[in-house]
Amino acid sequence: MTQIAIVTSKDSTPVPVKMKKFHEKAKHGYKPFTSLKELEAYFEKHGALWATYSAAEFDVTNTDHFNATQKESFRSYISGWVQYYDEITRNSAISHVLYFKWNSDNVQIYMCPKPIKPPGTTTDPKSPSAPPPPYP
Repeated sequence: MTQIAIVTSKDSTPVPVKMKKFHEKAKHGYKPFTSLKELEAYFEKHGALWATYSAAEFDVTNTDHFNATQKESFRSYISGWVQYYDEITRNSAISHVLYFKWNSDNVQIYMCPKPIKPPGTTTDPKSPSAPPPPYP
């Protein structure tokens, strides 16, 4: 399962009883860290910069204008794409953690484990072979 790295406090708001089951399932989508320093140290050791999107690619001059809902929509889109890749394309062979670092002029996406791509190869699985010819 693809996870999003987040910083949480230990003193979080209690979850209402009727939401406990949903909350338990939803929290599997996040890898919590107690501080930004801990999160960045983890990605420095285990992850790597995967992609950078400039503000111009969003048709804005500054990403600071994005509200929380717009940022969450972008995180959901990218996370869904990576989760499809992990579960369908790679047949659940790997699971990634993503960290979105928002700057005023871009957003950087870090991925853990590091994407490994030896020279001249691809990390994608081989294409399936052609089907056998039909029976006579």
